[in-house]
Amino acid sequence: MSGPTVPAKNVALVIEVALVSQADTKLYQTNPTLATGDVKVQTDDGTLANITTLPTGAASSKRVKVSLSAAEMNGDNIWIQFSDAAGAEWCDFAVCIQTSARGVDDLAFPTTTGRSLDVTATGAAGIDLANVEGQGTTLALSATTIATVTTAANVTTVNGLAAGVVTAAAVATGAIDADALAADAVTEIQAGLATAAALTTVQADTDDIQTRLPAALVAGRIDASVGAMAASVVTAASIATAALTAAKFAAGAIDAAAVATDAANEIADALLDRASAVDSYTVRQILRGMAAVLMGKVTGAQGAEVYRAADDSANRVTATTSSGNRSAITLNLGS
Repeated sequence: MSGPTVPAKNVALVIEVALVSQADTKLYQTNPTLATGDVKVQTDDGTLANITTLPTGAASSKRVKVSLSAAEMNGDNIWIQFSDAAGAEWCDFAVCIQTSARGVDDLAFPTTTGRSLDVTATGAAGIDLANVEGQGTTLALSATTIATVTTAANVTTVNGLAAGVVTAAAVATGAIDADALAADAVTEIQAGLATAAALTTVQADTDDIQTRLPAALVAGRIDASVGAMAASVVTAASIATAALTAAKFAAGAIDAAAVATDAANEIADALLDRASAVDSYTVRQILRGMAAVLMGKVTGAQGAEVYRAADDSANRVTATTSSGNRSAITLNLGS
């Protein structure tokens, strides 16, 4: 028998019946004769009408095939009534069919014979993602909407987004940083700021901004009319490299009060460590040598004296004389 095992509503159905013989009610009628009006159908207590397709009996058999159309099956209760109009061959017979929204053939079933179908504890035959075979295989999900992905690690690649998907609310604070801006985007922003049209628009929007600026800012400069600045407004970090040239300083602008102690020390150290153009000794070395000659301990033989540092920590001067002539003294200054 074709068709679903459980009759489905609004789906054509074929069934087979047997009609009892009037001649001997213990037997089914062999090859019964069926004429128009013998078989009628009633759908959900509607009008009892002749069946669309008249049932036929199989030759030399007691089987009678009944074919019901989808329209005749479009109800919850289908009544089929058999009554011999000639009245002499077979007994009256009736069949009541109750339909279902779907039949067994429409339900989910395993493709492997003998296997069962996983069902949840609440009776749902849903998809158990933890029990999906071959998760490593890429599958296309067409016409599928994913409402929310709570963890960024769950998304590896997004190949395309529909227009308008990324809104201002979806962009986190600071998400578009320097790394996110491509070079061409930066160039385009700069070009937009540099155009005369953009500047004209700004001026028009502010109702001639130049008339609202202090005179000190007109023509792109700050002059004496600005007045006194607050303390520490101008710092080393706020001055551009090489911005202060010699021409920027007025005469006497850097006085004793402007020079900090550490700056004075650095200047003094630089002078002491500057080498002589004659003998390459620094001023610091020469002063140490003079102090050693005047104050240090003298060691060594006559004519090859060695003058120690004032604290006797190191040799400062080696003096070599020749024939008692002091004008021939040769100094070898230490560090």
